[in-house]
Order: sequence, then C-alpha cells, then structure tokens
Amino acid sequence: YCNHGNIFKYMGYYEMTEMALNFLSSRINLSSLRYFASQVKTDWEPVIGLEVHAQINSNTKLFSSAGTNFFAPVNSEVSLFDAAIPGTLPVLNKAAVISAVKTALALNANIEMISWFDRKHYFYSDLPAGYQITQQRHPIATGGYLKFPVISTSKSQHILYKTCHIKQIQLEQDSGRSLHDEVHQRSLIDLNRAGIGLMEIVFEPEISSEEEAVSLVKELILILRTLETCDCRLEEGSLRVDANISVRKCGEPYGTRTEIKNLNSLRCISNAICFEINRQIKTLEAGKYVVNETRSYDSSIKATLPMRDKEDTQDYRFMPEPNLPPLRLCNDDNYDPELLNISEIEKTVPTLPEDIRKELVLQYGLSDKSALIITSYWELLPYSLEAFKIDASHANEVAKVILNVFLEVINKEKLEIQKIYLRPETLVEITKLRLNRVISTEIRDIIIEMILKGDKRSPLQIIEDNDWTQISDKETLKSLCEIVIKNHPKEVKAYTKGKKNSLQKIATIIKQESNNRADMSIVVNILVEILGKSK
Repeated sequence: YCNHGNIFKYMGYYEMTEMALNFLSSRINLSSLRYFASQVKTDWEPVIGLEVHAQINSNTKLFSSAGTNFFAPVNSEVSLFDAAIPGTLPVLNKAAVISAVKTALALNANIEMISWFDRKHYFYSDLPAGYQITQQRHPIATGGYLKFPVISTSKSQHILYKTCHIKQIQLEQDSGRSLHDEVHQRSLIDLNRAGIGLMEIVFEPEISSEEEAVSLVKELILILRTLETCDCRLEEGSLRVDANISVRKCGEPYGTRTEIKNLNSLRCISNAICFEINRQIKTLEAGKYVVNETRSYDSSIKATLPMRDKEDTQDYRFMPEPNLPPLRLCNDDNYDPELLNISEIEKTVPTLPEDIRKELVLQYGLSDKSALIITSYWELLPYSLEAFKIDASHANEVAKVILNVFLEVINKEKLEIQKIYLRPETLVEITKLRLNRVISTEIRDIIIEMILKGDKRSPLQIIEDNDWTQISDKETLKSLCEIVIKNHPKEVKAYTKGKKNSLQKIATIIKQESNNRADMSIVVNILVEILGKSK
C-alpha cells in the first residue's frame, strides 16, 4: 500500500494517529502496515517527471528502408545505414513525421514549422554509429498537455482529473538490443530495432504518485492507439517509460533526482516509482544524500538498482546532424505543396478518448466510471459503441452487461474480441429479453457465455430448446415456495427467530429448484407473505 500520505492529507492531518493505523490495519496485512509506517512519511512530497518513448507505427525505420517486424529473425531487418556502414546517408520517413504531427495535435502541443535533428553522442555496443539522431534542441513540437482521469483510492472510487504539461515531443531513432548470454559470459547484439522511429514525449515533473503516473500512461496509450501512431505493445517494448523521481519536504525546492530507465509495463512503472520514493525518503531521513544517478528496475526483487552516475554521462556533445536538412512543415496559412500540411493532417485526427467518454455520458447516459472503463478496453470500444447505437435508450443496461458479464467471460476463456460469435445486435437482444422479464439474470449470463463460446443458435432458440423462459406466474411460484418451505424447516425456523439472512437462503434454494427460472422479485414477496403469517 503506497499512497505516500495522500490519504492523510485528505483526512486533514499528517501524523499516523491511532485511528489511521486502525483504518489501514483493517485493509492490509500487518507486515505491509509496518513497511508503510516505517518507510513512508506524510510530510514528504514526491516529484515525478515521465519521458515516454513510443515506437512509431511504420513498415520502415526512421532513416532507412529496413523493416520493423518485431518477430523477424535476429539481425535480418538491418540496412547498411542502420549498421553505420561508412558512406550511407539518412533519408527521413515521411509517415513517421505525419505520426508525430498527429500525436502532437492530440496532445495540444505547438507544432514547430521548422525543426532540426541533432547527434547525441555516447558509446554503447548496440549503438553502432556512436551517436543517436534525435531532436533534443529543436524538437518537432513543444508545450501541450495531457488531461487524464485518476480513480480515487477512497472507498467511493470517484474519478479525479489531473493535467500534466508537456515540455516537448521529439523524433529520434531507437538503438539495438543487447542480448546477454550468462552461460557463455558474453553479450550479443541484435540490430533489428536499431533505427526504428520513436516519438519521445517529455512531461513536466508534475506527477506526485505512482497512481497518477500509471493513469497518465494509460490515457496516453489510449490516445496513441486511437491515433494508430503507436501500437503500445509494452511486452514488445514498443512503448517504454523513463521516470525521473525526487522527493522534497512540502514547499521546499526540488530534491536530487534519479532516473529509472526502460519501464515496460504498468506494474513495473507503479512498483518502481513506489520503491524509489521510499528508498529516497529512507536515505534522506538517515542523514545521507540521494545520488544523481540512472537506475534500472529489477522486477524479480522489486527494487531499483544503480546503472551509472548521471554526473558522469551528462555531456552528450550534441551537435547538428550534418546529413539532414531542417524539417519544414506548413499549414493552410502558409501553404507550400512540397511540404507536409499540418492543417490536412489535423483533419485525420479521430475522436479522442476524452471526447468519447463525454459522448457516452451525455448521449447514452452512462456513469463517468462506466464510460472510463468502457474506453479503457481499446479493442472492445468499437464493439461497445456499435451496441449502444443499436438502442440508445438501453445503452446503460447494455454497458452493465458488457462490464459485468461479457468481459468476465472474455477474460476467463481468453477469447479474442475480433473472433467472437456474439454480435452487438445479439447482445442488445439478450439484454432486452432480461429487461422485459422473459429470462432471469442468471439465464441471461448463461446464454451470453454459450454464444461467446461458439453456440450459433439465436437467443430465442436457446431459450426454447432449454425451456428457460422465466416463471412469473404467482400461483406457480407460490406452490414452489410452499414446497421449499415444507422441505427446509431449519431455515424457516431461523427466519421466524429474526435471522433475516435465512430468507435469502430460502430464496436461493427456490432459484436452484426452478433451474434459475423463477422471478426472484415475486418469490421474495411471496416468502415474506407466507413466512410472516407463521411468526
């Protein structure tokens, strides 16, 4: 449990009082509580800045015609330029520039009409040229901001919105991969990734917790996937995050920061930031100082480890890239047919997640939380929107079915959204059958699971074949209730003595006896009426 004292700020005090300890101990185990109490001090304020490296969706690399297939054999997607063979020259990928402009527009950034490329010099075995081509000094876009939702950790789980500003967005080439062979004590180099186009999105240090950091990255992933500028497959390394972290006493200047490199999963981002904040606090409270260094995160031990001192690697000797001219863009106001037109690219920007959420709330009546969850399932979003459009008046009920039933089956059975048999119109039909009391909730869920697993019958045919129509006739249900009451005197006696949960036990038995067909709202009323007379 790592909330760094925010919960106490909301409660209005900064000391871990007995009441706070009792509150926490009721929700986490004792060892976690001791760790929290010993490691996290409420008067420390974390300051977090993120740098996100998003691999651009493109069939070719940023400066060469080599392919970008992640699953290609080792060193099979390497051009002469990628291998830094003397005499080869870079040729800028037009599609990569368009992707960067679309991303900058979606993030409210200012797109520069003229930007330059730089050489960033450093030596590493997977960087054959000895430098990386980037846009450190004159990036393609500056400024901008990302507004993202954060679900409160309070019991109500209400949604808070936070805005994080952007320093710059720059194009750069990726490095290769080092593959370490522990058995033979050697390192091997795969240059397939070398030269792949990246967008580096540099956020200002305005994040104050790991929850906020993860929420920001989630929203950014949704935007990039919506734009189709990055597939954001973290497991393949197509989106990687560097986190710059420092802590300070509230109101004091920024502390010494450390940088955690190459965080490639949401869990790693959360755990690494949480650990590093606590490590720095513990270091400072022991009277020591935090070293300005680069660290990595080891998920096996859930800790950050030093890689190198930043003080020793700050001079990258940036210089203009002599083999690339300035990148020039235009818009409708200063149109040039030979340049990429920002105004034309802007027309291709689709509806973004924030606007989709507003549409779900205002047009279809979904709650803010339901809209947030629906949009977070990016692959499911087109399916959900199609279902809502079929019958907007029942969109809220359809959303509940998608979130509570549909997704549960999809995740349990590991089904692919693109290959499921349950069409949106069929899902709406099943939802309305339940709303019209033709079937029970349990039967609805069973039918959805059957069709998701491949049953090609219509919902009505499944209901007819299994005799699953809901029993709503009062006399029929009354007879069933009387039989169950007669056969379960123990539960009846408990209810008459004041144990109200016994009524639910009797109702559950009736549900089972009716094969999930009984209308439970009618059953409960009948039970109250019959058992009330026996009191």
